[in-house]
Amino acid sequence: MIIVEAQIEIAAPAVFVWDVLVDFPSYPHWNPYIRSIEGLPDLGSKIQIKISPPGTKQHFYSPTILEYHPPSLMSWETRLASFKMAKVKRSFHIEKLDKNNTLFKQHLYGSGILMPLYRSFLQVNVFKGLEEMNLALKKVAEFRWNNRKKQVQE
Repeated sequence: MIIVEAQIEIAAPAVFVWDVLVDFPSYPHWNPYIRSIEGLPDLGSKIQIKISPPGTKQHFYSPTILEYHPPSLMSWETRLASFKMAKVKRSFHIEKLDKNNTLFKQHLYGSGILMPLYRSFLQVNVFKGLEEMNLALKKVAEFRWNNRKKQVQE
């Protein structure tokens, strides 16, 4: 099994981070790694994803949402080839640190007999993509939170 992880602290409440994460139509505007997601963020939904890992061409896949627990967890899984050949599960965890701060974690688990062929791609290109996505998510969630605070103060 190959595991790739990335996390970031975000100065915004968990619900703001969650709202950005599940706003699939906005991904092309802010997310440099997951360029688009078509479908609904619901348990059991099949979604279509286009990713652009740094240093490689775009990839398309159609995972199924396995876990959906607002505002803390969403995961999906896809199979490359057949079930035993290669399977990838991606999860997003949102952990409330306090009322205005959140820890966002991404985990990617790759398994199957073909997974050693993807090791370098996952550990280098995909890892960089996760980090880029984390920074972009932080920027958008904090921007929205700061705008909300300004509106309340006015």
